[in-house]
Amino acid sequence: MNPEKSFRNYLNENLKSKRIKAADLEDVIKVMYEKWLHAPNAELGGETPYEFFTTSSDSKKLLEAALETIRDGGEPDALIGERLTELDGARDYLLRILKKGDAYQKRYAAKVLSSKKMLPISRFLDIALAEEEDGELREIVIDALKESADIITNELYSRAFSANIESKKIIAEIASSSAKGDDRFLELVTEIMYSGEVAFAAHMFVRYGDERAVYVMLPLIQTADYADYIELRSAVISLGGEVEEERDFSDDEVRAEISFKTKGQSEE
Repeated sequence: MNPEKSFRNYLNENLKSKRIKAADLEDVIKVMYEKWLHAPNAELGGETPYEFFTTSSDSKKLLEAALETIRDGGEPDALIGERLTELDGARDYLLRILKKGDAYQKRYAAKVLSSKKMLPISRFLDIALAEEEDGELREIVIDALKESADIITNELYSRAFSANIESKKIIAEIASSSAKGDDRFLELVTEIMYSGEVAFAAHMFVRYGDERAVYVMLPLIQTADYADYIELRSAVISLGGEVEEERDFSDDEVRAEISFKTKGQSEE
């Protein structure tokens, strides 16, 4: 079954002799979709699309229905994804799509696989750390990994050991959603900070919320340029620390450039 095509046919058949104002079209489509969803469908042997989406035990047919919708430029009904997460055989099919599908199909597979009971941790980490992968797909898997950060910390830090700085940043972003108190997070973000990614590291320390990071950042405050100083100072204060002595940046070129840009934006 192709749900997108089936609904379009239903829509055309029921609206072909009616005049609808453009302003009302969206609401009309929503109403018609609900009617189509609960109407007996010949392609389904008299079963309604709703019954097919919510009770089918054939994960292959359900997934194919979702893919057909994507191929026709539509968005699969959320009911299909919810049902797929309940079926034992669906995970393998979704993993194949995640590997061989086009960009839109991969994103859909990743969204369904983001369910904690289906989450393919290693595969998602591979995608998250692969710079050549589709950006939207990476965002989907990174968000899913954040949701499960507490149960994947060992694999995260294992990957970090041999990763480059860009990959370490992604691992830190995911790990920042885990429970605070893990020394490995402090070590990882400290390494990132001393690689030159001061602002990023300061944000990660704040997001993680471990007050011990204050003692990592305080020494850098004494030598940082103005831009990094502002980030570090803000992070230290956010974590309950104190910056005892304010530095004088009146002659700092970076501060002057930032002030000039800020002034220009305020005048626009």
